[in-house]
Amino acid sequence: KHSKEPLGRKKIKEKTPEFKLKMGFGLHAGWAIEGAIGSIHKIDASYLSPNVNISARLEGATKQYGVPLLISGQIYNLLSAHVKKYCREIDCVTVKGSKLAIRLFTVDLDVHSLTPKECNYFKVESGHKKEKRLEKRKQFHLDVKNEIKTSFHIYETDEDLSAMRAGIN
Repeated sequence: KHSKEPLGRKKIKEKTPEFKLKMGFGLHAGWAIEGAIGSIHKIDASYLSPNVNISARLEGATKQYGVPLLISGQIYNLLSAHVKKYCREIDCVTVKGSKLAIRLFTVDLDVHSLTPKECNYFKVESGHKKEKRLEKRKQFHLDVKNEIKTSFHIYETDEDLSAMRAGIN
């Protein structure tokens, strides 16, 4: 029988049926310098900035706070008033390596309310479906540009975000 799942996924599901992937995201805004670091044998791109370090520390702190997303006060200040309504301040901290206090916010989302969907990453889209998807994306960007829609509309129209916010006041 031909399976639609990628090779190995069925075996992984059988061996670890209760496995759940948890990811945390830390968002912070500030300056950074990108540069190549290394030798003539190996070169890596790297970012040098205390702001990059703060973002990494916020990502790590999502585990401590039990939230999937931590937003610094610097990012919060960049948000529109409408998007700020979805945010909740959870702490004010001084991170290692910084002298300034940073306000921490999150967006309350119940990620457990999502049901797994079939993975379509490995499917080849037919020309018509791909064109339709790209046209929808293009129209959304035009609507945002023309201020018919704004970025907060995703909170009101996306079915996954609606499901994750259903039990949150």
